[in-house]
Amino acid sequence: MKFKRRLRLIDSLTLMKHLSMTLKAGLNVSEALNTLDAKKGSMLKKVIDHLRTSVESGHTFSEAMETAPRGFPPTVLQLIRTGELSGALRENIEEASDYITEVAETRREVRGAMLYPALVFVAVTGLGLSISMFVLPQIVPLFESMNVELPLATRILMKIAKAFEAHGWLIVIGVILGFVGIIFIFRIPALKPITSRILLGIPMIGKIIHLFNLMHISRTLGSLLGSGIPIVESVQITARSIDNPVYQAILIDVSKQVADGNPLSEGLLKHKRIPTLFQRLISVGERTGSIQETFMYLSEFYSSELKHSVKNLSTALEPAMLMIVGSMVGFVVFAIITPIYDITGSIQ
Repeated sequence: MKFKRRLRLIDSLTLMKHLSMTLKAGLNVSEALNTLDAKKGSMLKKVIDHLRTSVESGHTFSEAMETAPRGFPPTVLQLIRTGELSGALRENIEEASDYITEVAETRREVRGAMLYPALVFVAVTGLGLSISMFVLPQIVPLFESMNVELPLATRILMKIAKAFEAHGWLIVIGVILGFVGIIFIFRIPALKPITSRILLGIPMIGKIIHLFNLMHISRTLGSLLGSGIPIVESVQITARSIDNPVYQAILIDVSKQVADGNPLSEGLLKHKRIPTLFQRLISVGERTGSIQETFMYLSEFYSSELKHSVKNLSTALEPAMLMIVGSMVGFVVFAIITPIYDITGSIQ
């Protein structure tokens, strides 16, 4: 069953951690759900109430999760379903908790590292618009009254000032709508195959997206295989759990090849976006019977690489943004001071 929206990762994590703790204490699922509460009116509260009612009416926990008002990640659902069948529900709930924790922490670190550059970018845009709307129009009459040939920088500044004086608010609205439009375009599901490839082609940002997806694929497959789920089904579930259409298409193709009897490493080999190291280590894992451990190692490896890449991007963006601010202020100062200095020099 598909849902329009999923439950927030933090809410899923809260639910899984509580269930893991209470089941470990000896309670059954129904009793564990009765001890869990959330803020009245919140979506988590509605989900908990649904799970409690559904389980008490005779449904399994996984069936209750499938019909909840907000969806759970496919990997979590499969872990719960497998745990019920194998009699290892508590262990699989704990594994689901660890899985959600790693995904949530990685996303939080990426967003946190990008917060400062984003704030600087907003400040730069606001500074530029403020100078153009409120400062430059005040100095245009001064330059027009000067009986001297104005430098190129000053003439450019005057044209910008006149444009903002005549259409300032339209330009501001246009800039805002432009940003909103770009964000909207990148969120349209039908355009995701195209926009995902565009993002992957952007230096540094593309690398971060690449590493995040490799980490997600490794962690998900490691968790599923560790729970005893067959390799073909694990790859199919991982494909459904991933949001990037590029890597989703890769996993769908690989699952078909594995279903036809080919080794997983052989299916990965034909896809250029899968690193050689990834493929070779999976091949070794297949030969030694340690493929689940290999995926968990790759998850840790790419998680570390992702953190370094995010830190490097943040470090590179900070001076770049400051240089942009300095260049803007320097250009304005130069364009204003130069003609005044020329007039002062001619008087002497």
